[in-house]
This record gives sequence, C-alpha cells and structure tokens, in this order.
Amino acid sequence: MESNAYDQRKIQVASTVAVSFSKELTSFLELGSNFIQLNYDGNRSVETSPISLSSQPRPVALKLLVSLALSKTGDDEKEPGLSGLDFLPDGRLVAVDKMNDKCIILNERLQRLGTQHRFKYHPLGVVCVSHNVLYVTCDGD
Repeated sequence: MESNAYDQRKIQVASTVAVSFSKELTSFLELGSNFIQLNYDGNRSVETSPISLSSQPRPVALKLLVSLALSKTGDDEKEPGLSGLDFLPDGRLVAVDKMNDKCIILNERLQRLGTQHRFKYHPLGVVCVSHNVLYVTCDGD
C-alpha cells in the first residue's frame, strides 16, 4: 500500500483552466499582449504563465444611420462645437458644446431634450457613469 501511494504521488496531473472575459475587457486586452499573468497554485508551487491574445483585430464596417448638423439655438452665441460625446444607459446621447459652454442631451433622432446645462468654463469631454451621473472635464481658462 505504501509503494502504491508513493507511485501515485509521482504521477503528474495537468489541469485545464478556462478563462473568459466580457466583451469590453476583451477589446481592452487586444490592445496589447503578455501583460496579464495567471498564477495557478497547484501542488503548493506557483506556476506563472503569461496570457497572450493571438487574435488579430477584426475589421469593422461602419454604416451611417443618422447625422445632423447642430444649428445655433436662441441662447447660443456661436455655432455649436462638440468636443465630447457619450451615451447614457438608456441610449440618449450626451454632448458637450465647448463653443457655447454647455452640455446637451439628444434622443435617438438627435433632437435636443430638456434644458441644457451651462458651464463657467469650456467643457472638453463627458463620461456617463450611471443613468443619472455624468463627469465633465473643463478647461479652466
């Protein structure tokens, strides 16, 4: 029995680990390779192996669905100059107009919704964090 247990300990066992990533993370990972390490602690010794993504970026076909030249509204001093865009979770588009120092929300037909927010400084970019939270970067000049 002792020799059988000794022989069994000498058998090397290989295990397969499957790792899956969300679409957003996968597109981020495709920007580079060999910058993530997977540490596997089997048999109390740590094996380190780099993960590399060998897939090449896939070609993308762009199709124009809708476009609009934003025109000057009654309270605008200048023609709109959009410097940042992002989407709210419900599909509405948030845009910052650096020429008129305001943030506007547009529906799927690119029609302005609600009241625009005015800034003291020129807004540069916008990021939608949740359905009711936006971060806007501004130029302090």
